[in-house]
Amino acid sequence: RVPNALSVNSLDEAVIDALVSTGLKIVNLAVESGSKQVNHNIMKKGVRLDKCFDLIKMFRERGIVTRVYFIHGFPGESKEMIVESINFAKELGADWCTFSAVKPLLGTPLYDEMVANKYIDDSPEYWSEAAYGLREFDTKEITANELNDLLYEANIEINFLNNYNINARNYEKALVSFKDIVLDYPFHVVGHYMLYVCYKEQGDYSQAHKQLDTIKNIINSSDKANNMYQKYKDRMIGIKGFKSILISEGEEFRNLMS
Repeated sequence: RVPNALSVNSLDEAVIDALVSTGLKIVNLAVESGSKQVNHNIMKKGVRLDKCFDLIKMFRERGIVTRVYFIHGFPGESKEMIVESINFAKELGADWCTFSAVKPLLGTPLYDEMVANKYIDDSPEYWSEAAYGLREFDTKEITANELNDLLYEANIEINFLNNYNINARNYEKALVSFKDIVLDYPFHVVGHYMLYVCYKEQGDYSQAHKQLDTIKNIINSSDKANNMYQKYKDRMIGIKGFKSILISEGEEFRNLMS
């Protein structure tokens, strides 16, 4: 595994083969934004977005799991640009995508720009409260709540409800990801539901029903789990690509949740 994300522009088939020869199993790619305007003119990363699809294909042909990093919320980045990037991620077909809000770190031009725009205070209090992943302040383009909700929704939509490996029927690979999720976040109803789908599609009905029991139990015992269920319950049945999920089984799921 390469813990830090690799540069898309520096990769080609020869480099990929060299990486694979070292025993590489998982690769992280720094795409950052799927909007060319943001990537080239705002972030000034200059990532060749056209290469991303071929790189993921080459890694997948060699059995390598691909994870892609996206960062959003730069000054000048509109909500429409963020949505454009999320749509790019949907089409990319990576094994997993990570969506984070950009964090202005002390000593960077971004930090100075955000201080100048009065988005953040240049103070030790801000330094200690800064956390990767979430946005704590509004910008003129988007509020903190809007950005956090947009990125969380992208996570659920792309990594769970329309997970590449689920739609490709690579259930064993999908199981690994979802097991890790529910281990770290036991309240994650959508993660448990995706485990249910994997087991059911594999014909492991015993494990599938155990997952339904787990979902029912955590909904009844955790407000966090219940809130997630209420938000996504109508999207956890009849997922794209699951033609074998029958209406009667969907109703069974609903009855268990009542």
